[in-house]
Amino acid sequence: MSQLNNYRVGRTVLWRGAPLRIAVRTDPTYHVGPPYREPEHLPVRLSVVPLDGTGSSQERSLGYEFQRPPEPGVGPYRLELSTEGLGVGPHELNVAIGEDDRFEIPELLWVLEPGKYRDMKLAENREKFLPSPPLKGGTAVSRFVGRLIAESLVEAAFDRDGRVEWGGSQSAPEGVPEQTFASGPIGWTTRCLLSEMLDLSVFGLAAFYSNLTLTGSVFRLGVGGTLRTPLSEAEARMVTDPQLGALHLLNAREDLPQYTFDFKGVVPGSRTVDLFAEMQVDGLPIAE
Repeated sequence: MSQLNNYRVGRTVLWRGAPLRIAVRTDPTYHVGPPYREPEHLPVRLSVVPLDGTGSSQERSLGYEFQRPPEPGVGPYRLELSTEGLGVGPHELNVAIGEDDRFEIPELLWVLEPGKYRDMKLAENREKFLPSPPLKGGTAVSRFVGRLIAESLVEAAFDRDGRVEWGGSQSAPEGVPEQTFASGPIGWTTRCLLSEMLDLSVFGLAAFYSNLTLTGSVFRLGVGGTLRTPLSEAEARMVTDPQLGALHLLNAREDLPQYTFDFKGVVPGSRTVDLFAEMQVDGLPIAE
């Protein structure tokens, strides 16, 4: 019987030197028969297997031990691994719990040179928005954004690590109820912020809140929360690096007029973080 309860993985496409972060929650192993022994949480290890162009292993795998939670069964096992020592290219990720329980993480880890990573992200963010389905009024926008947030948080299963406090607010002035907005850019911005927040929260989230402000011309979304473990210097840099940070690279989106972002609390040792994005939404293409 598998001891795996659930797991979370941060970004799996990284520049070399950026951290791979994985959290694994396990169920206890119960020993049968005398003498009685307390249920045991077995050690967790990661194997990183470099692959060649055909998807076959090209050299020996590298093994890493996960950090145990402070108390057995309280919080997940944690691993933050610098990719500095890994080769460029794809890697298979295999997790072992104890001696016999193993599973493969579906996503491959891709390690790129920093320049190639930046070029790839800039190319992705320069793609033009096609006309997208309409959202009529502030209520439709709020429900759309709320659904995207709820789906992301449910999939991450943060409540398995302990109680999570939820909060949110929204503001829309008169006149917005009759206006139609393009769902594509709003969904894209929401997913970008959520992706950053979820990556920062891989090791657990104690509180999450969001704030949506909508006018006839401006969409502004903030997401934030309290992390269960302090940020490392390497993880904070994933957001703050001006050349490689994901939010900085969003500025390549030329078809979003007056797009801006901001963040607070994303520093080493911080447990409270806030991310914000704002863009002009009038005049964006809407599908008929």
